[in-house]
Amino acid sequence: MPICDVLLTARGCVGQCVFCAARATYPEQPYRARSPQAVMAEIAELSESFGLHDFFIADDAFTLQPKRALAICDLIIASGLKAHWTCEARVNSMTPDLVHKMRAAGCHQIFYGVETGDPDVMKLIRKGIRLEQVEEVVNFTQAAGIDVMCSFILGFPWDTPQTIGQTIEFAGKLRRMGATWPNRGGPGRGFVTAAFYHLTPLPGTFIFEHASELGLKFLSKNWDHYTMAAPIIETAHLSAADLREWRLRATRSIELERNASPVETVLC
Repeated sequence: MPICDVLLTARGCVGQCVFCAARATYPEQPYRARSPQAVMAEIAELSESFGLHDFFIADDAFTLQPKRALAICDLIIASGLKAHWTCEARVNSMTPDLVHKMRAAGCHQIFYGVETGDPDVMKLIRKGIRLEQVEEVVNFTQAAGIDVMCSFILGFPWDTPQTIGQTIEFAGKLRRMGATWPNRGGPGRGFVTAAFYHLTPLPGTFIFEHASELGLKFLSKNWDHYTMAAPIIETAHLSAADLREWRLRATRSIELERNASPVETVLC
């Protein structure tokens, strides 16, 4: 398996999401990006000096400035380097043209933070995206041959069994858009899957600062437990046991969606 390098082309985010610590981490200058030329110089050095061609762009959102992302892709393509990379991106910054340019530059997987399948919860978490927009972007991303990972958060203060059920249903709908198996840069359609995490109020976020009035009860203040893999809160609607069960159910549902997909031929 090839060694994957981690590349940081920008830090921070200008989003207003109530659960994200990016703005709290960089309060004075929420977003700071390197020039496309500087990013290309590092990619070239990794390739020529160390033989590294696989990398993960660890920005909170690589496509936050679409023109800058396009410029980086153009430089990679012009260099002739056979790069193979993944990144995180915001749904509301993506266009078919940008996706195809990223694909041509060697991007083979994009991580989208979707968070919920309930339109009202989506507004309350201040994500700035719509479910219809998510469907459109995920569909044209996988159609371009790029694999997609959608992340969801369970246990928002406004979540109920009904809203989490909608989230699981929406994740399954997105999953059915893609191919049966990961494309990993091949010529076929992309694979779409989902990952589910527990809401973890991080210091400095809106949810952490307003936890009491939002009806959240902390189960631990040991920061080692703040991994998003296990519940460290209970909400007015869901106990820790409920949240564990819902995450297990959500993860199993995606596996069932994958197993139930029709057999397709995907060239890798």
